[in-house]
Amino acid sequence: MNVEGFANLLKQALSDNGTAVGIRVEQKFRPFESGFDVQPPTYSAGEEGRGGRQRPVRHFALRRIGGRLFLTVLLDSIPSQANRLEELMVRRAKELELPVVGVRVENYLVTQYDAPHRIYDAYFKFSKLGSQPFFTSPVGREILWADTFTATPIYRWSPNTLLFGGWASHADEAAMTLTQGGKFQRAQAKIERALEATIFGVVADLTPFEETLEKNADQLDRMLDGLSRFFTVGKTESRYDPLNPSAATGRQVSEEKLSQLGLGHILPTINADGGYVTVQEIVYHSVLKFSSLRKLYFPPQQGTYAHERDVAGRLVLATLGLHLLSVYLSQGAIKLRSRATLVPENSLVNAMYLEHVREERVIQLDPKFTRELYIYAKKDAEENHGLSFEKECLLLDLDEDELSNKSSFTFKVPLTPSYVYDICPKFAERENGR
Repeated sequence: MNVEGFANLLKQALSDNGTAVGIRVEQKFRPFESGFDVQPPTYSAGEEGRGGRQRPVRHFALRRIGGRLFLTVLLDSIPSQANRLEELMVRRAKELELPVVGVRVENYLVTQYDAPHRIYDAYFKFSKLGSQPFFTSPVGREILWADTFTATPIYRWSPNTLLFGGWASHADEAAMTLTQGGKFQRAQAKIERALEATIFGVVADLTPFEETLEKNADQLDRMLDGLSRFFTVGKTESRYDPLNPSAATGRQVSEEKLSQLGLGHILPTINADGGYVTVQEIVYHSVLKFSSLRKLYFPPQQGTYAHERDVAGRLVLATLGLHLLSVYLSQGAIKLRSRATLVPENSLVNAMYLEHVREERVIQLDPKFTRELYIYAKKDAEENHGLSFEKECLLLDLDEDELSNKSSFTFKVPLTPSYVYDICPKFAERENGR
């Protein structure tokens, strides 16, 4: 199917009368470092472990796959995958002509793609556009007042919020009040995820033991904990210091041990809490939900709803999401963390287009094709429906005085990545002029 043909298929699916379910992408991976062991993320258990620190735990769960019951381990969560895809967005913002809203913190730029709460983040709340607090400025107020029925401002300034979800939880009453002294106040917008992805490892087939697990449901947590330990390999540590330093004799004892200074041997140890897990296979699973996109409407600032314009905006978001998935899964390897580099079993990235639950077709996601599809949709929305992303970077300054009134804080400011100067030339101009 060519670009125009697929775009027309998506337009029909994304119309108000569309019934197509969405697009699902599944791909199999294996660990690169060893071929069978992988390091999952660890989460706080809320319990004290070694050295008084919180005990890290991995997330094991039972999943039914193809009618069989499996023990699985989470390798990358839905929020983490959103962060990784948004990292692609900010790095390719110039190439894809995406909008950039950034808060300058010293010599670093925090964008809507980096901020934890996206365009609704407190970084933007505690920033200024010129001399005006951002959320009370015309642009900021427009963004806060937007919702799924008036999504044009969010589309214009932060399409990632429409793709990955957002909640205007940091909006204050002054910015959301509709009438001075009135009884009505604008509700805080909540936008659900239209695109989500996760990665999990298949540890063991538990189908032969399903009946036993059901009969012992009250002991299931203890049984799962035992199984997870069975498939976990402890992480070892050891390292020799070539100078083999030791505390000087005949002198006053130092207040700090050599190990606290980072000197001396790293003794051979086994860390069972943070070890690796042996997996049979690794599954990347993502979905682009048409039902979520069909909830978005894009009226002009002064005007009425137009169905074709709404569909055009939904199409841009859908094709942008597909392109991000295509690029991310075509890298050759996915780096999650130390000892968690994943290599695809197949170089082709196939997606399933679900017209109905039992009617699906295979679509190959090639970055060149998905980029052409996205450019086609974006051009159609701009030229035929007047719906476009903001082209110039919107540069804000952190209001440190206002933030200091709320709380004491210290920022650990990293070095500015080089791509920032491409996606926001104003940032470079401000840096040179300060």
